[in-house]
Amino acid sequence: MKTSLDHSFSDHLRIIRGIYHWSFGSQWLEKCIEIMLCSLKIITPGFWIRVLVRNYHMRNLVIEWYIVLKVLLLGCIVYYYVGTTWWMWITLYFLIDIVQVMLSFVFLNNVYVTAPSLRKNFAHLDINLIEIVLSFSILYLHFQAIGSSWEPITRVVVAIYFSMVTFATVWYGDIT
Repeated sequence: MKTSLDHSFSDHLRIIRGIYHWSFGSQWLEKCIEIMLCSLKIITPGFWIRVLVRNYHMRNLVIEWYIVLKVLLLGCIVYYYVGTTWWMWITLYFLIDIVQVMLSFVFLNNVYVTAPSLRKNFAHLDINLIEIVLSFSILYLHFQAIGSSWEPITRVVVAIYFSMVTFATVWYGDIT
């Protein structure tokens, strides 16, 4: 039995080749987003875990460990930030992975056979929130974004604060 996250490589190629009937009606933008998301799935580690690990329960365990390790790696990058460009590129890759997963739950819900449970969706949403806050904290540190006192952000706590406030206020940030 296939669940929401159990598509194989051939399933994704089938979806990319002919997402339903290709027409430029009212849903052409949605079809383009679906094709983009299916294409992005192929470059993410979560997809390859699903393809390579055949046992359903083992696959779910490996995916959950991948998610936990990704959050821990982002936390370590923030805490031990040294300013190298590699960390920024890894962070951008993780952001692409996060956005792809979140948009897949919205735009690819009609492609999935069964939807994941509501509890699992909320758990993923919480973890994605932590990942987004940590990722933007790294980007704030790397690019030395300007904080509230018009000084560059160089401290980890300030970067996390601005990232959380910006996320919580729908991208308005700390207006003081």
